[in-house]
Amino acid sequence: MAKKNNKSEINKVKKEIKMYAKDRHAHKIGYAMIVVINAVMIWAVSNILSWHIPFLQDSFVSLQWIFTLSFLAVIVGHLLMLIHDTKWFHGFVRLITNSFSFITLISLFFIFPFDFSAYTSFNWTGFIKIILIICILGSAVGIITEFFQLIFRSDYRQAKE
Repeated sequence: MAKKNNKSEINKVKKEIKMYAKDRHAHKIGYAMIVVINAVMIWAVSNILSWHIPFLQDSFVSLQWIFTLSFLAVIVGHLLMLIHDTKWFHGFVRLITNSFSFITLISLFFIFPFDFSAYTSFNWTGFIKIILIICILGSAVGIITEFFQLIFRSDYRQAKE
């Protein structure tokens, strides 16, 4: 009877290891995809003014560096997570990238390089500003949440030790 229980326990552990390996592999694929997407976003932000988008003003130039910096932070964070993928480090990377996003969104809100005056059928300026405010608030909540999770969550603290 004890032998059967041992086999059962061994099979359970084997299944858990397989699931863990699959999960880690899926995470690594996700991290790699995020790196590629953000590299494309850096290219897009660098070239967007040459696309002559009618409502985008030349003042967008003053935001390009902060967008690029934010995308680079995401790239570096996810490249590091490919190497060191723990809950604590993942939370730390999210805290940093959320902070960069917050600063980028605040800058976008105040510089607001959009001119929707040609589109009078709808108040696009007000709509986009409301969306930006919602994104800023969501980003702030993300920063606060990650900060407190890094401090108070026991599984984060144990993983760090």
